[in-house]
Amino acid sequence: MKNRSFTIIIHKEEDMYIAECPEVGTVDQGETIENAISRGEAFHNRGI
Repeated sequence: MKNRSFTIIIHKEEDMYIAECPEVGTVDQGETIENAISRGEAFHNRGI
């Protein structure tokens, strides 16, 4: 399996953290920074 690196941009909106991946065009959210990032990683690990 080939390893890939993606940029994650984190910002806060009200009570949620937003994790944006500009290379792929995905946006995920979570109540914590870690939660927002892990949701994005789970998506990318499914085959993107």
